[in-house]
Amino acid sequence: MSRVLIIFFSLTLGSCLDQYPQAPTSPNEQRAVDFVTSLVNPASGLVASRPGECFTTVYKNSLAAMVFLHQGNHHAAEAILDRFDEYLTKLSMMMNPLPFRGFPKDWDACTGEPTNENYWEGDNAFLLLALNYHSSVSHNTTKYKQLRSELVSWLVQRSMVCETIVAEGTANMYAALIPHSSDPAVAQALTHLKACFEATVDYAQVLDHTVRGALVFNNLTGFDHVDKFQRTETWVYNNIPIEAYSAFSGESFINVEISAQLSLTATLTDRGSQVPKLRSELEKLWLTQENGRQAGLPYFITNVGFDQSATLPIIDPTAYMLFGYWKFNPFTGQ
Repeated sequence: MSRVLIIFFSLTLGSCLDQYPQAPTSPNEQRAVDFVTSLVNPASGLVASRPGECFTTVYKNSLAAMVFLHQGNHHAAEAILDRFDEYLTKLSMMMNPLPFRGFPKDWDACTGEPTNENYWEGDNAFLLLALNYHSSVSHNTTKYKQLRSELVSWLVQRSMVCETIVAEGTANMYAALIPHSSDPAVAQALTHLKACFEATVDYAQVLDHTVRGALVFNNLTGFDHVDKFQRTETWVYNNIPIEAYSAFSGESFINVEISAQLSLTATLTDRGSQVPKLRSELEKLWLTQENGRQAGLPYFITNVGFDQSATLPIIDPTAYMLFGYWKFNPFTGQ
C-alpha cells in the first residue's frame, strides 16, 4: 500500500474513532453512564437529580449534557439543551417580554418547567459550558447560537457586579466566557471576573476554590491546604469507614461531590500524590440500581439532616467521577 494511502486511511480511521468513547477505565464506568441516562425524563428531556425525583437544576442538567456529549449520545444531550432553547423562545414570545436574565436555578424534570425565580450565575455559566462543548464536538456553531449569545450577554452584564458573587461562581463565569473572548466586552468581563476571584478566593476555608483555582486559572495554591479538609466517616449504607474531604473547613462530614471534583483535579494536575487514596475511597461508594446494571455515588455518606442522602445515588458526584475516569475538564471541554 502506498504511503499516501496509509496516511489517508489513518486519518480517516482517526476521525471515526474520535466519535466513540475510549475503553472503560473502571468496571463502574458504563454503569455510571447508564445511571445518568436512567435519570432522563422522556417527556421533558431533562434529568432528575436522583431516582424517583422530579427535582433538578440547570447545573445538574449541564453536567448530564457533558456526559452524554462525551459518550457520543448527542440525542440525549440535545434533548436537554433543546428544553432551555425552547424556554428562551417562549420568553421572547411573551407580551412585553423582559430582558433575558438567565434561567432560574431549580427545575421540575417531570414538567420541564422552572420551579422558582432564583437566578444563579454559576448554574447559567455551566449551561454555557455545556453549549460551548456541544459546539466543539458537534462542529456546529449555528445550533443554539441565540441561546449562547443571550447567556454570554447576561453573564457579561453580571460580571460588572461580580464582587457580590461567590468565588466559585465567578470562576464558572470566567471559564464559560473564555471561548467568546474575541468580543471586547467579554474580554473586559474576563479581566474583572479574574480580579473578583482573586479578591474573594479562600483556599484554606473552601475546597471548591482549590478545584476552580486549578482547573480554571491553573493555580495550584489550594493544594497547600487540602489536608485541612480530610475527614473519615462511617458510611451508613454498609458501615464501611471512608476517607475523603469536606466542602468547608468547618464541616465535620464528607461531601462526595467535592471529593470527586478534587480527585478529578488531582488527576489533571498531577497532584495525585497529595490525595493518594481518594479515587479508591470513592470507588467504595458505588450504589447499584436496576439489578446492578446502573451505579451512582451518593452526595453524603451520613444523612446529616438530608433524607436518604447517604443511600441514594445522585447525578452530581457521579458525573465528576466519570470526568475523572475520562480525564475531562468540564471547565475547558477537553
